[in-house]
Order: sequence, then structure tokens, then C-alpha cells
Amino acid sequence: MTEKMMLKQRLGSGQFGDVFLAETLSGEFRAIKKIKAATMKTSKHVQSLEREIKLLRESEHPNIVKLFGVKRKGDEFWLIFEFCGGGDLSHFIKSRQPQPRLNEATSRLFFRQLAAGLLFMAENNLVHRDLKPANLLLSFASNDAVLKICDFGFARSLSGDALAQTQCGSPLYMAPEILAGQAHDEKVDAYSAGAILFEMITGCPPFGGIDGKSIHALVGFV
Repeated sequence: MTEKMMLKQRLGSGQFGDVFLAETLSGEFRAIKKIKAATMKTSKHVQSLEREIKLLRESEHPNIVKLFGVKRKGDEFWLIFEFCGGGDLSHFIKSRQPQPRLNEATSRLFFRQLAAGLLFMAENNLVHRDLKPANLLLSFASNDAVLKICDFGFARSLSGDALAQTQCGSPLYMAPEILAGQAHDEKVDAYSAGAILFEMITGCPPFGGIDGKSIHALVGFV
């Protein structure tokens, strides 16, 4: 059973709900992802949520955000996560002064932690498929923070030689085979990790924004 807790403030919002800071009776902080049942409009949405919960429950690793439990509150689902006070990596990069980028030592530390999390996932036949700075949380806002992979909404468990097919993710960090609608495996996460490393060091992703026409042109190219 999860502890009773009090919601403190909203931390952010997403496609299906909001994230709140909460405090347990014992004084520990948690992040509560509140998802309204009404936003689960299709069976695919429900399956995606169920898959995310299942994968997170099976993924105990220092560099993967911990899911403590799930509650049903009226017409809402509450996903109870460990609280990462440093926010996401995207915000951390943009907040650096005088230039919005990370030094080599910090980039190396964060990348090693990202690689450790991805190695664990690969060894357990998991592919994330939506790696980007906004989906990497920091334990606190510091150059020596612990980095944690989050948001497993597009993640898949692949057994044996199975491949995933769905086109998903964020175009700026998406591997070419996903962009082209081709079958793929955990190697697509390695591509995204490289794009993230590039952004940590330079302050911007390796490729510019991609509009609809450009996507079709790139798909045709690859």
C-alpha cells in the first residue's frame, strides 16, 4: 500500500493530465501523474497506459524513474513516482549561463548514466522509443545530479528477434528507421542518445525543426 499524501503544487501538464508535487505523511516527496479516465478515449490509449505501468514496475534501476504505485481516485488514475527535484534535462540545459549548454565533464556524467539505464533496458528487451531531454529527469539541479529515464508511454517489450513497427517519438531525436516507418529494435534508443549528447554539448539538437513536408521528403530519402 502507498502512503497517504497531500498535493502541494502542480509541476507541469501533458497530453493526458497534470503532474503534481505531493508530500507523504512521513515527509517524503513524490510526483503524482494524474490522468483523467475521460482522456483514455481509445483502447490504444488504455493499452499504452497499462504497458507503461507494467514496464516501470519491472524496471528497477537507479537511472530509471521509480514507480511507487498506482491509485484510482474517482475518474482519475494516479501514478505515484519518485520526485526528481532538478526537473528535466531540457530545462537544465536551457538554464545554463552564459551559454545554454553543458560542459564536457557534466555531459560525460549524464551520458554515462543514460547509457547505464539503456543497457539495463536492452538486457531486458525493452525499447523506449521517445528519448529526448524532456524525458530525462534530474534528482536535483546540479552538475552531479542523478539522471533518470522517464515517460515510458511509447516503450515496448521485445522478445527474441521481434521488432517494433509503430512510428512514434519526437522527430528531432527520432531514429531514421522509425521516421521511415520501418521495423526497429532497441538500437533506435542509441541513436536518440547520440542526439541528446550532441545537444548537451552544443546547446541545440543536431538537426533543425522538421515540418510535415520535410518529414515526407526525409522518409523518401532514407
